Amino acid sequence: MTNKEKFLSLVSDTPSDVMDKVKWMIANRPWLKRSAGIAIHVIQVLDKRGWTQKEFAERMGVSPQQVSKWLKGQENFRLETISKMEAVLEVELIEIKSFKSGESSTSEPEANSVD
Repeated sequence: MTNKEKFLSLVSDTPSDVMDKVKWMIANRPWLKRSAGIAIHVIQVLDKRGWTQKEFAERMGVSPQQVSKWLKGQENFRLETISKMEAVLEVELIEIKSFKSGESSTSEPEANSVD
Protein backbone atom coordinates (compact mmCIF):
# COMPACT_ATOMS: atom_id res chain seq x y z
CA MET A 1 0.00 0.00 0.00
CA THR A 2 1.41 3.39 -0.98
CA ASN A 3 1.53 6.37 1.38
CA LYS A 4 -1.23 8.01 -0.62
CA GLU A 5 -3.44 4.93 -0.25
CA LYS A 6 -2.71 4.77 3.49
CA PHE A 7 -3.60 8.45 3.85
CA LEU A 8 -6.83 8.08 1.88
CA SER A 9 -7.84 5.09 4.01
CA LEU A 10 -7.50 7.28 7.13
CA VAL A 11 -9.45 10.26 5.78
CA SER A 12 -13.12 10.27 6.65
CA ASP A 13 -15.86 11.06 4.14
CA THR A 14 -17.89 12.55 6.98
CA PRO A 15 -17.75 16.35 7.05
CA SER A 16 -16.14 17.86 10.13
CA ASP A 17 -18.40 19.46 12.74
CA VAL A 18 -15.61 21.56 14.25
CA MET A 19 -17.05 24.83 12.93
CA ASP A 20 -20.48 23.98 14.38
CA LYS A 21 -18.86 23.38 17.78
CA VAL A 22 -16.93 26.66 17.57
CA LYS A 23 -20.09 28.57 16.63
CA TRP A 24 -21.94 26.94 19.54
CA MET A 25 -19.18 27.89 21.98
CA ILE A 26 -19.18 31.49 20.76
CA ALA A 27 -22.96 31.74 21.00
CA ASN A 28 -22.92 30.28 24.52
CA ARG A 29 -19.80 32.03 25.81
CA PRO A 30 -21.52 34.03 28.60
CA TRP A 31 -22.97 31.07 30.48
CA LEU A 32 -20.00 28.83 29.67
CA LYS A 33 -17.75 31.40 31.37
CA ARG A 34 -19.96 31.35 34.47
CA SER A 35 -20.12 27.56 34.42
CA ALA A 36 -16.32 27.34 34.29
CA GLY A 37 -16.11 29.80 37.20
CA ILE A 38 -18.46 27.67 39.29
CA ALA A 39 -16.52 24.51 38.41
CA ILE A 40 -13.20 26.09 39.41
CA HIS A 41 -14.66 27.37 42.68
CA VAL A 42 -16.10 23.93 43.52
CA ILE A 43 -12.78 22.24 42.68
CA GLN A 44 -10.94 24.67 44.97
CA VAL A 45 -13.39 24.04 47.84
CA LEU A 46 -13.14 20.25 47.38
CA ASP A 47 -9.34 20.50 47.40
CA LYS A 48 -9.33 22.73 50.49
CA ARG A 49 -11.59 20.29 52.34
CA GLY A 50 -9.77 17.20 51.12
CA TRP A 51 -12.96 15.80 49.56
CA THR A 52 -12.89 13.59 46.53
CA GLN A 53 -15.36 14.02 43.70
CA LYS A 54 -16.90 10.74 44.85
CA GLU A 55 -17.46 12.12 48.37
CA PHE A 56 -19.00 15.28 46.93
CA ALA A 57 -21.26 13.16 44.71
CA GLU A 58 -22.45 11.16 47.73
CA ARG A 59 -23.20 14.34 49.69
CA MET A 60 -25.05 15.78 46.68
CA GLY A 61 -26.99 12.55 46.08
CA VAL A 62 -25.75 12.22 42.49
CA SER A 63 -23.40 9.90 40.63
CA PRO A 64 -19.65 10.55 40.50
CA GLN A 65 -20.07 10.78 36.71
CA GLN A 66 -22.48 13.70 37.17
CA VAL A 67 -19.97 15.55 39.37
CA SER A 68 -17.24 14.89 36.80
CA LYS A 69 -19.49 16.40 34.13
CA TRP A 70 -20.15 19.47 36.31
CA LEU A 71 -16.47 20.02 36.99
CA LYS A 72 -15.58 20.13 33.30
CA GLY A 73 -17.05 23.63 33.32
CA GLN A 74 -19.53 23.20 30.50
CA GLU A 75 -22.70 22.46 32.46
CA ASN A 76 -25.71 24.75 32.14
CA PHE A 77 -26.54 24.59 35.85
CA ARG A 78 -30.06 24.93 37.19
CA LEU A 79 -30.47 27.27 40.15
CA GLU A 80 -31.71 24.29 42.15
CA THR A 81 -28.39 22.48 41.57
CA ILE A 82 -26.31 25.55 42.42
CA SER A 83 -28.31 26.09 45.62
CA LYS A 84 -27.79 22.48 46.66
CA MET A 85 -24.06 22.74 45.91
CA GLU A 86 -23.87 25.89 48.03
CA ALA A 87 -25.63 24.12 50.92
CA VAL A 88 -23.40 21.03 50.74
CA LEU A 89 -20.18 23.03 50.34
CA GLU A 90 -21.29 25.80 52.72
CA VAL A 91 -20.05 28.46 50.29
CA GLU A 92 -21.67 31.03 48.04
CA LEU A 93 -21.17 30.22 44.36
CA ILE A 94 -23.33 32.99 42.91
CA GLU A 95 -23.87 36.44 44.34
CA ILE A 96 -27.06 38.28 43.45
CA LYS A 97 -26.49 42.02 43.45
CA SER A 98 -29.30 44.15 44.83
CA PHE A 99 -30.64 47.49 43.63
CA LYS A 100 -28.73 50.51 44.84
CA SER A 101 -30.85 53.32 46.24
CA GLY A 102 -31.21 56.35 44.02
CA GLU A 103 -31.09 54.41 40.74
CA SER A 104 -33.79 54.83 38.16
CA SER A 105 -36.60 52.32 38.51
CA THR A 106 -36.09 51.41 34.85
CA SER A 107 -32.50 50.30 35.31
CA GLU A 108 -31.91 46.58 35.44
CA PRO A 109 -29.89 45.01 38.27
CA GLU A 110 -26.95 42.87 37.32
CA ALA A 111 -28.20 39.31 37.13
CA ASN A 112 -25.43 37.65 39.10
CA SER A 113 -21.72 37.22 39.38
CA VAL A 114 -19.54 34.22 40.07
CA ASP A 115 -16.99 34.35 42.87
